[in-house]
Amino acid sequence: MGKFPDDTKKGKMRIKLVRGCVCDSLTVDGKDEYSMTDDERRDVLKKIFERLAPDDLNYVLQALVKEMGEYDCDDEPCECCGDTVEWYVWDLPAKVPQKKVSSDN
Repeated sequence: MGKFPDDTKKGKMRIKLVRGCVCDSLTVDGKDEYSMTDDERRDVLKKIFERLAPDDLNYVLQALVKEMGEYDCDDEPCECCGDTVEWYVWDLPAKVPQKKVSSDN
């Protein structure tokens, strides 16, 4: 299928993101993300972090904070170098929020 060989049979994990027009999708080893349970999504994330090379861990953490965090920056550039200091803060809850189960039937 496509330009990429199917290496999932060799124990590899394939995550595919398709974007454009009306064909946005995310699949993990061929399974559509929208059909996954929350526990399956958590398992995928755990597997990703277990399989990352040590050199990639910092990069991925920075990418997550940049994507998920809130951006802010100093109002004025640095007087010494002229650079603007910016930062992202991603506050995670202490516990995973539980879904409320509706008793209305």
